[in-house]
Amino acid sequence: MLLAPLLLASPQIDTPVLWACQAEHLFQGSYALLHAGYDVSMGGDFDGDGRRDLLLGGMNPWEASPGDLGGVLLFTAPFAAARGDEAAPPARLLLRGGRGGERFGWSAALVGDLDGDGRSDIAVGAPRAYAGGLPREPENEGQAWDERGCVYLYLSGELPLEGEGALQPGEVLKADRASLVIAGDRPGARLGWTLIGLPDLDGDGRAELALGAPGGLLGAPEGGGSVALICSRSLAAERGRSVRSGLPRSLGSLRARCFHGLGPNDRLGLRLAWYPGVLDPERAGERAPRWPAGLLAGAPQLIQVPPRTQGADGNHYLPTGDGYALLIPGRGLLGDEIPPQRIDPPLPGGRGYFGFALAGDFDADGDGLADLLIGEPNFDAAPDDESLRSHGRATLLSGADGRPLASLVGSQAGAEFGWAVAGLGRASDDPCDDYAVAARLYSPGQPVAQQPPCPSDVKLGSPAAGGVFWYEGQPGSDAQGAALPPRLRLLFLGQDGRDRLGLALCRAGDLDGDGFEDLCAASPAWPDDVRGKPEWEEVGRCYLFRLGPSAEARAGRAGPAPSSLAEAAQRQRQAGEGRGGR
Repeated sequence: MLLAPLLLASPQIDTPVLWACQAEHLFQGSYALLHAGYDVSMGGDFDGDGRRDLLLGGMNPWEASPGDLGGVLLFTAPFAAARGDEAAPPARLLLRGGRGGERFGWSAALVGDLDGDGRSDIAVGAPRAYAGGLPREPENEGQAWDERGCVYLYLSGELPLEGEGALQPGEVLKADRASLVIAGDRPGARLGWTLIGLPDLDGDGRAELALGAPGGLLGAPEGGGSVALICSRSLAAERGRSVRSGLPRSLGSLRARCFHGLGPNDRLGLRLAWYPGVLDPERAGERAPRWPAGLLAGAPQLIQVPPRTQGADGNHYLPTGDGYALLIPGRGLLGDEIPPQRIDPPLPGGRGYFGFALAGDFDADGDGLADLLIGEPNFDAAPDDESLRSHGRATLLSGADGRPLASLVGSQAGAEFGWAVAGLGRASDDPCDDYAVAARLYSPGQPVAQQPPCPSDVKLGSPAAGGVFWYEGQPGSDAQGAALPPRLRLLFLGQDGRDRLGLALCRAGDLDGDGFEDLCAASPAWPDDVRGKPEWEEVGRCYLFRLGPSAEARAGRAGPAPSSLAEAAQRQRQAGEGRGGR
């Protein structure tokens, strides 16, 4: 197989740059230590007005803190135009966890219409929850850490927006308001680590639900992870039988169809994505995709060990293999005897957590077939040098024949390029879809803002503001058959020393009607206001960047981050004057 060349994701001095404070919209956590933006979803419409809404998951990682219940924020369109230093719009709803330490909000998604009322429903993961059914009394708290995991479902049909009992703007919903709670099937399963809604597979007009349970509990028997598919019919039947007992329902009672990892440390289900197969039948013609439409599940092969340094999630991982992804066909999800297809890294030996990040809903080479983008944030560009670890890599695979269209390698050690990926749809003037790759610990190499130094900067050795790389799709090959590499179109940079911009990415759709897709990028460690405060109040933020040809016109060039929106605007004016005012 002819492999695409390795390309360094190395922005040059003239690379267009947009700093976080230049985003068109921002959304912010509502209280300290929430870490809003640990997960982000913008694929559904909760209030039924025909426009996409935004969901931010936040979980507090510090066990002893008062706010460690975790929370999820729902913002409904139209979004207020808040930018830079301006006040962020308030959330429409705040969902709060029911018990400390569960990691409620680790994952959160608008999962489509599960109950048939025409509005999107909400699913929230709590992968460290105890699901044994014991009364929630103080004497049972010592048993709360078996990490079976739970998923909380909030069905929009049971949350009215008008009339008697309507939800008020800014209302707080506790965990006991969930319509249904689904429990992991074994200790250490970590159900709810990730979750997504799927298209209607069984023909009842309602979406389906996919849940990841990668496992990996410290000190527990190792398991290969699993993925559970729950059809909306099973959810409706179980909801009709259930009562508000506060006890979770089992995967068995929901008749979930489960798929398991192939080896003991595979961590299947750590990431999930939907792969549609054919995106444009007219352009695809008679060609069939390499993989059928189905559920894409990542299996980065790793084990969890005690942390070397305290990070945002308190975890440290070591690879046990290269990792892989499974493509489970849609008919196979429903029970047909169709085996999943394994996707391995085209360049083995990297041990980079292949499958840690997934995207499959875009067409990078313009042939009408969906392509795959798979991240490996632990990939080592120089594996023999301990100081040059975790450059990261992202591999773009052709949906036509599975060949690699590009293999992008991070240019900065420790930046974890490939931590998150996203297909962007059409964000350029050509028929090829663009895509984004995040490096959550990327350092611009320049002073990031006029802020007091962050204590973590010393510990981590870099500002770690984070960066998101926007690539322009290209046709698969030129006239001579040589691969055409994607072009780095723009770089989005976090503004403060511990932003972690890009820890979560989300395709936002075309919000402004200009024909081009937009992008959401989260910074879960954003400090509410560190000026003059003794410690960081990590409320978290999410930024909405409008893409298209106008993005480069708004961007500046590589250099120190602006300290405010006013400074960013001044730079924009100066850049415009330098281009002749265009």
